[in-house]
Amino acid sequence: MDADLETYLADYLASPGAQKIVVTLDKHGSLILRELAFHAELSEPFVRKEMDKLEGWGLVTVAHLNKRTYQFSLTPRGKKFAGLTYKQVELIREGAEEKAKEGPRT
Repeated sequence: MDADLETYLADYLASPGAQKIVVTLDKHGSLILRELAFHAELSEPFVRKEMDKLEGWGLVTVAHLNKRTYQFSLTPRGKKFAGLTYKQVELIREGAEEKAKEGPRT
């Protein structure tokens, strides 16, 4: 893993809201705040707060479309973090499947 990813990885993985935003942008592409909040099922104030963090980590870019409208997009680093999120979900599912195969513990 490159050093840039490792720098913010622990904070990112500890933030489900940040992960939800990154995955939503990966799935839907560039979105304005209202659309992003809707698709991510998060409040606009929460998304706005998280975007400051994600922009600081270099995961998203913010384009000012006009005085009141911002459009958010993933950076290449943001796309890498989206991939890490998908991998995390895959590993959790695999663990759950293995546990289900083992059956209940006695």
